[in-house]
Amino acid sequence: MLFLIPDLSGGGAERVFVHLMNNIDRKVFEVHLCVFKNNGPYFSELTNDIVITNMQTRLRGSVPKIARCINRIDPDVVLCTIFFMNLAVGFARPLVRHRNCRYLARESSIPSERKKIFTKLSNKDILYRIAYQFFDYLICQSEDMLEDVHSLYRIPRARLIKINNPVDINLLRSKAKSSVGKWRIPGKVNLLSVGRLHPAKGYDLLIKALALASSRKLHIHILGTGLEEQRLKNMARELGVADCISFHGFQENPYPYMAQADGFVLTSRYEGLPNAMLEALALGCPAIAFKCKGGITEIVKGGKNGFLLDLGDVKSLAAMLDSYRYLDLDRGYIAGSVADKFDLKNIIRQYEQLFLR
Repeated sequence: MLFLIPDLSGGGAERVFVHLMNNIDRKVFEVHLCVFKNNGPYFSELTNDIVITNMQTRLRGSVPKIARCINRIDPDVVLCTIFFMNLAVGFARPLVRHRNCRYLARESSIPSERKKIFTKLSNKDILYRIAYQFFDYLICQSEDMLEDVHSLYRIPRARLIKINNPVDINLLRSKAKSSVGKWRIPGKVNLLSVGRLHPAKGYDLLIKALALASSRKLHIHILGTGLEEQRLKNMARELGVADCISFHGFQENPYPYMAQADGFVLTSRYEGLPNAMLEALALGCPAIAFKCKGGITEIVKGGKNGFLLDLGDVKSLAAMLDSYRYLDLDRGYIAGSVADKFDLKNIIRQYEQLFLR
């Protein structure tokens, strides 16, 4: 197996790849990893038997280097993820000598929604349609994503496979017991949001909702870094809620926060499949989420493990935060609501069956 990904920075796609590489059956699979750059916090989590190739490249000029890497390793199966890596691997396939290898791409987002944020992609559809023709299968994490890929890139449904993202429930429950210091603010309803500080994640909508809320007990804790950080801090000051938000930066172990939070808030404009929310639910933390594309409705069952709100409706979000209804949900039921469907062993089995096919 050859896995290709730009790096192992702290994102959802990177986390999924680490789970797959570490856990697929070593009696059947030999695991290789090829990256553009050998950096990112998740490298420290890889098992020692994974063979790593650092191409030391950027997207521009990467196609021949990817082809040389595949030629040298001569894998049976290639799996790549992150949209621009998928593009490069697709165009590298005709340059590869070995013809018996099978190529799989894992989409990491909703393409039609991604274009609204990454405006430079708006005229690149034809490139992705061409590149994706070189893959035997495309893996989508949700029904929303599968339908979007089929419609936008004209991929036959027979080549589209839905596999949800995995949650290593035992590992995260173990890590949730670690000490991260006193982060909860006494006397407050401590709500959590986790993800890179990017327009797609909708943190500006969360800040606006907090400003509209009437309760002064609400406090938002945000885990993540990104280019939006200073703009979001400025917005919080302008709206008078800077003292109600704590930016904790990237946390390699976010699980104690998830286990102790009163609720997990997801205000994304779109998702692939929200790993952080899945992990928070697995730790019993109720979800408050916008119904964006990305499998949200496959995960959150309204009034049982969380609450769903119309996309972008900050007034409804403010009212929900004020209501405290999420505090009354059964945290044991919440943890069980994702245990079977998204458990790591179940998802790994689905990937292994696809690889062997």
